Amino acid sequence: MRHLAVLFVSLMGLVLPAHAEELKPRIAVLEIKGSLSRGQLSILSDKIRSGILLGVQGKDFVVMSRENTAVLLKDMGLDCEKVQGECEVETGRNIGAAYVVSGSVEDVGRGMMLLSLKIHDTKTGALKAAGDVRGEEVIDMVDLLQAESAKLMRQALGGGGQGGGAPVPVTPVAPSQAQYQLNFGGGGGGLDIAAKLKEQKCVRQAEQQGGQAREKRMADAIKLAQSKASQAWQAQTEELQLCTRLERSKRDGCISAVEQWLSVARAMKVDLPSGVESVQTDCGQRQPAYPADSRVVQAKEVGTAENLLARLRLPGGKAVQQQGAFGALKTEVARLED
Repeated sequence: MRHLAVLFVSLMGLVLPAHAEELKPRIAVLEIKGSLSRGQLSILSDKIRSGILLGVQGKDFVVMSRENTAVLLKDMGLDCEKVQGECEVETGRNIGAAYVVSGSVEDVGRGMMLLSLKIHDTKTGALKAAGDVRGEEVIDMVDLLQAESAKLMRQALGGGGQGGGAPVPVTPVAPSQAQYQLNFGGGGGGLDIAAKLKEQKCVRQAEQQGGQAREKRMADAIKLAQSKASQAWQAQTEELQLCTRLERSKRDGCISAVEQWLSVARAMKVDLPSGVESVQTDCGQRQPAYPADSRVVQAKEVGTAENLLARLRLPGGKAVQQQGAFGALKTEVARLED
């Protein structure tokens, strides 16, 4: 009697070969911290991302979106709104970013707010650039953030200016001079709506194509798992059918073989780990992130195996299938003739 080998399917080896193409270095922009509303903090964070994009223009970098960063942090069990302090560098390193941008906004008194920015190299942990913007209202800082973020990113990449967080010299103001700050906004201009709509379309395109690629790999893995189960069942079917002719006391080995096969074939787990997909869009390469996926499937021969197991467990001499009334199959026991 052949012994049934336990089937085990692992997608790590069968379905997810490593990408041959090396991914571009990535820059993660963490959400700005502070006592402002979530919506205001999101506006400031988005303006910083647009400035970072300007700062790496012409260079081979990918700036991670808020959605990509949030998915990867969630898989690590972290909240993107609570990552701060020394954890910022470690978090950037864990999500595969070469640089991590972080910042916070504080009320410094006299109706003035200060937003501080830092850029760290995640490989060395070194502070590559630091700066700040200030204003009486959030809109005041929004109008300054894009240019300041772009300048700091160029400094961090060695593109000139004072990197490494060195203080910028400030020209002293004579005590007798009165100063004021007035900023009435841009009158609705400079919002880059067309560019944002194009980027939004590209992000959705990348997410759709990446999702389709992952779904195909999952379907291929399920098909392979069922094929392996079928091969294992076919390899022992002939002997198991002959086993039904034995006395009941001699069928235990056959019963164990069927039970062992069913224990795997009834619930074959197929896993697809979390990760990013590289997709080429009209805006260039995008890397949407996806959570882990897991499916439980059955082998196609489970019903046949369960029927055979019931016959093998019957008492008496020989388990036989006969055609009963109305075309239904029923199982009965026939004694072996001398």
